[in-house]
Amino acid sequence: MRHAEYYQLAMTHTATQWLERSQSLDNRYSKLLDSLLSPVMFLYIIICSLMICASAVQLSTEGTTTVQGIWIAEYLLALIAQLFLYCWHSNTVLYTSLKLDDGVYKSAWWSHGVKIRRSVLLLGGQLNKTIVFTAGPFTRLTLSTFVTIKQPNMVLTLYKNDVSSPARSVLMVIEHLKLPVQLVDVNFMKGEQLTEEFKKINPQHTLPTLIDDDFVLGDSHAISVYLINKYAKDDSLYPSEPKLRAIVDQRLHFDSGILFPALKYGFSQVVLQGGKKQTDDAVEKIISAYEFTEQFATKTWLAGEQFTIADISCVACISGLNELIPIDAQKYPHLYAWLKRCSELDIYKKKNAPGIKELGEIYRSKLA
Repeated sequence: MRHAEYYQLAMTHTATQWLERSQSLDNRYSKLLDSLLSPVMFLYIIICSLMICASAVQLSTEGTTTVQGIWIAEYLLALIAQLFLYCWHSNTVLYTSLKLDDGVYKSAWWSHGVKIRRSVLLLGGQLNKTIVFTAGPFTRLTLSTFVTIKQPNMVLTLYKNDVSSPARSVLMVIEHLKLPVQLVDVNFMKGEQLTEEFKKINPQHTLPTLIDDDFVLGDSHAISVYLINKYAKDDSLYPSEPKLRAIVDQRLHFDSGILFPALKYGFSQVVLQGGKKQTDDAVEKIISAYEFTEQFATKTWLAGEQFTIADISCVACISGLNELIPIDAQKYPHLYAWLKRCSELDIYKKKNAPGIKELGEIYRSKLA
């Protein structure tokens, strides 16, 4: 090993030790501050929420004079502004802590030897810790808390990443149903789904994960079916007729058993494992997925002439596979035409196309 490499390794080791110590102190003092503020903020948020609701009711009550209305409105705005500032500053601390490891991953760590790369990755792991201030045992003091207080009817929270095909399928369902939702981005490339905080929400640490009030659910198909059953005005997306529903269910199982594994395997081989091209078995899985889907796509939609959740779930994966190996319109005319029909839908353009573009850019950036 050259002297320069010894020096770099020594400096990396020293930096790791220093940052471990720094991170330990940061965690200790942030927890101390949170333990002091949390009970106070818990009481404050309860009182503030009640006062906001009471003021809003008073404003809408008949008999309130103009002068009284102005005073109540000013008081209400002051309460909201104060609560917003608390949540804003706490939210800034949270997102700053999430970005501490950005410098490590943006460095040219990949150009050095194995020992230096290992040390740098350990360094990044030490920095991958979140600092979250709370208001009592149940409430995080963030902007999402502020939005929840201001919009009590918005009970859905979705943890997602736009590169994730399962997450995009749920986003399309939510868009189709026109449901209000709070979106929380989880960067799986940095391992944010492996944090203790997220594993408390979903022990499987998978995306997407839905929270509906006090109900938590993982798995994109389970989430989509739940949302349709609870919030849809009709059964068009998930038909109740037994035979049609059976076909839709079969397509959903096909998506989870064939399409998604082919996409995950092909994508991870290049992006996560450092391969410079698709292996023969990865290509075989994708081609097999195309051949099966070609047979399912002989009608307008995958389950027949009715657009269903089967199309939403499958197109999220098929459009991803198309970034890895473009679909040959000559070999798979039905599949190609079906994908084109899906791509013209508003829900696809809004909730699938941006993530597909990002997936393709990440994949192509890793190719030889």
